[in-house]
Amino acid sequence: KDWNNILELLAVSYGLAQSTQLSLFETTIDGLIEKCGDVPQAIADHSIMNKSSLSVAKLKKLVAELLEVRVNINIRSDILDKPKIVWDVPDVEPIYMQCIEEVELYKRHELVNARLEIIKEMLEILNSEHQNRIGHNLEKYIIGLIAVE
Repeated sequence: KDWNNILELLAVSYGLAQSTQLSLFETTIDGLIEKCGDVPQAIADHSIMNKSSLSVAKLKKLVAELLEVRVNINIRSDILDKPKIVWDVPDVEPIYMQCIEEVELYKRHELVNARLEIIKEMLEILNSEHQNRIGHNLEKYIIGLIAVE
């Protein structure tokens, strides 16, 4: 047996496994983007948080999903970590690095985080608009109470 070939194949398999793991996250993010698809138009139409638009419960659910994906990608996963074999057998590092460069692991990870940041900004805008609406309604109630007195 040629152990170098086996170790090289193992290094490549780690790179491909990390790429596959990132692909799963990309698919999850695509679903989240699909759920947020009507948000920009709702912001433009000023129909945010109307009864026919995005509900508070849906907004909270989207925020929770966003946080879960961000935690999974950036904290729980080992997508960007070099596998132990690369540390133990430095000769396979160039092969591993070539593999992750070929699958554009770092670029894709940056793109995933950029997409998550955009979703976060959209949801922050929605939350801010919702808070403003609540404040506006409270002002109307207070003015109404003052007028009644």
